[in-house]
Amino acid sequence: MQSKADYRLYSLPFYFLLFSFYVINFWLLWFDDTLNYFLLAYIWNTLVDFTAFKMNVVETTGLAKDALHIYVGVGVYLLCLFMLRPIIKNHNIRAFIALIVVTGVALSGEYLDNRHIIVPKGLLALEMVDIKASLRDLMNTCLLPYLLFALNKWTKIFRPTNKSPSLTKRHKKTDY
Repeated sequence: MQSKADYRLYSLPFYFLLFSFYVINFWLLWFDDTLNYFLLAYIWNTLVDFTAFKMNVVETTGLAKDALHIYVGVGVYLLCLFMLRPIIKNHNIRAFIALIVVTGVALSGEYLDNRHIIVPKGLLALEMVDIKASLRDLMNTCLLPYLLFALNKWTKIFRPTNKSPSLTKRHKKTDY
């Protein structure tokens, strides 16, 4: 049985994200004018260039892009399982929600990868090479979390085993 201190420890990242969400929403509602939206769009497009960020991560770690997709998928899946633990008690529901989050992160990453084509020309302007690369990236990101989910749900690999029987087991109450 876990104590309340354990639940507080698990919920610290959740409370930090929740606080950040409220601060950002308050800022957007307080400064609700067109200038601020243009400012946010300018900051997003100039400072947060996803392709440059991705290349910097590849150069810094020395790993291939495919390996990084696998690490991101498993990392997001495990992080969601950890962060949802104090909120959702049922492990199957928690794992399914984490799977949805991994799929959303993978789809968002592929949109950001192909944003330079999609924004000016539309979704139909993607060529077959871009579509194949995106599908490969989606498969690399989502395959292992889906496999872990399936193994957890339909096999007994991740379930606890029965306790071994005690060597000094009493048979009768009078065997003191």
